[in-house]
Formats: sequence, structure tokens, C-alpha cells
Amino acid sequence: MAERSGAWEAWERLIRAGDPDPMEVLRLAGTYQRYLFEVQDKAVRAARAQGRTWEEIGEAVGTTRQAAWQRFSKVAPANPSKEAIKDMLRQPGPPEH
Repeated sequence: MAERSGAWEAWERLIRAGDPDPMEVLRLAGTYQRYLFEVQDKAVRAARAQGRTWEEIGEAVGTTRQAAWQRFSKVAPANPSKEAIKDMLRQPGPPEH
């Protein structure tokens, strides 16, 4: 079985608790949210580097092309190299708590 991150173990302990602390739920949710935003940013950079449109990206994330452009245009490089694209798709490790 794959080794679990500290954040995942903390989440499992929390959901097993009879009366979880809402502040701890918020802290862990924030940890996962930051991780997933980083993953999403990397995927958008790679998609743009492969020539995907803002419309395609918006559809993939469940929003309009305008909203996708507003959210991601600052993280998408103009003309990355093929090696840079590969680096963009390497995902960060799981979040640590």
C-alpha cells in the first residue's frame, strides 16, 4: 500500500472523531485546496503550452473561457520548451499537514 501523507492521516483521524473541530477541518481543507490549486496551475500551463484554448481549459474546469483566462493567464507561460512542459506536468507530492 502506498505511504500516506501526514495530511491524509490527519484527515482520517479527524473524520473518525465523534465531534470534529471545525477549525481543524478548515485547516486541512486549506492544505488540500492549496495543493490542488498548484496541480491545476501546472496542468493549465502544460495545456496552454500544447496549444489548448481558453475555451477548452474553461470547459475542463467547469467555467467560461473568460473566467479561465482571468484565473490562469498569469500562470501560463508564453512559449515554454518541451522540457519545460514535462516539468510542468510533474505533480508535487501530496500535501503535508
